[in-house]
Amino acid sequence: MSDFHQLTWTKPSSLQRLAVAPAKAKNLIDWHEPALKVAEPFAELAPLQLSQSLTLPAVEREMHEHGVRFACIHDAQGEWVGIMQARELHSRHSTAVAGLLQLKWSELPVQYVMQSIKALPVL
Repeated sequence: MSDFHQLTWTKPSSLQRLAVAPAKAKNLIDWHEPALKVAEPFAELAPLQLSQSLTLPAVEREMHEHGVRFACIHDAQGEWVGIMQARELHSRHSTAVAGLLQLKWSELPVQYVMQSIKALPVL
């Protein structure tokens, strides 16, 4: 037979202190500033252009060396075919695609993970 117990709860007094002081966020960005100060100016900087045949580690290395968070991907003819974001390099999607193609992540060409230009919105 089961025994049921009653849980009791008491409101902590304001005199009790936390074991660890709460962390305070650093104000690195003021979201009330004009948008050009908090977003990357895509039109002002020439985007990093990489070949679609490069592997993900090579793309990651290039993006890190140039200090950018995205790169334009082009094919062998120099046509722009997509865009690759740094956050997508180690995403679940890239890992899943590598698994489906039975490749190591380090051997996966960027063309399988990039966002196709056909899928991007047209303004």
